[in-house]
Amino acid sequence: MLAVMALVAIACTLLATAATQGLASVRERRAPGELLQVLREARLQARRERHPVSVYFDVRALCYRRDAHKPRCLPSSLQWELQVASTPEGSEPAIHFYPDGNSSGGNVRLLIAGREQRINVSWLTGVATLGMTRP
Repeated sequence: MLAVMALVAIACTLLATAATQGLASVRERRAPGELLQVLREARLQARRERHPVSVYFDVRALCYRRDAHKPRCLPSSLQWELQVASTPEGSEPAIHFYPDGNSSGGNVRLLIAGREQRINVSWLTGVATLGMTRP
């Protein structure tokens, strides 16, 4: 009876570890798409409501937010590099979307488990696209 209980405990531990790793992997795979969606929603909001909308980036904390919305953070296992139009000293880096559809432009390079993905935001059209740059 004791041996069976020990085997069940080991099986539960292995299952919990696998589930945790699986959830982390899912969060990593979903992160670029979620950021892309926030950028696209910001563009649509700027056009619909006829006022500028910005997506701000906290580079150190791996978080981003649209205007006054709650910040969303990337998994800590990811790395990113951000290129945006110059920002004033002391200001958060941001990509700004304008009512006519264009934007300040920029790109976000995400490094995920040896893969590199890049989100580009066109300054002319404000359109955000996601592409794989390295397998």
